[in-house]
Formats: sequence, structure tokens, C-alpha cells
Amino acid sequence: MPHRPERDKMVEYRVEGTIMTEITNMADVAKFVREVRKAQKVSQTVLAQAPNVGLRFVGDIERGKPSIQFDKLLAVLTSLGISLKLHTFG
Repeated sequence: MPHRPERDKMVEYRVEGTIMTEITNMADVAKFVREVRKAQKVSQTVLAQAPNVGLRFVGDIERGKPSIQFDKLLAVLTSLGISLKLHTFG
């Protein structure tokens, strides 16, 4: 069985100025999105306007709501310049 980090710790890797983060749950997504948004000095209101998702939805992401619409989440990630890559363990 592959090694997985503890659920309450996000694992970050920095490669050539790019931050890669292992996400194991919605709380990890929430923390990462909030950190990136704040680093870019973007308010939740402004972020919600770009992908036209609504302020409540952005708040739901940052609170780690587990039942987020995936297509809207991708739109928010894209507007922050975050890409999502999936891979298999091993």
C-alpha cells in the first residue's frame, strides 16, 4: 500500500518556482485556495466574479465544504492560476 501523508498535514513541493501540493481532502483544497488567493491579494468577492460562481460558493470552498460542484471548483482554480493534475500511486 502506498504511503500517504497524515490527513491533517498538507505536503508541499517546490519545483522551479512552482508549488505542488498533495491534496488528500477538501480541507487541503480550502487551505491551498485561501493561501493562493490571499498571496495574490484578491478578495473573495473579486474571485467570485471572475468565474461567475458567487461569493457563497467561494466561501464554501474556503470552509472546506465537502460537496462542492467540481466544474465550478475547476473554474475558481483556473481563475487563480491553479492547475489540477492527477496521478496514480506507485
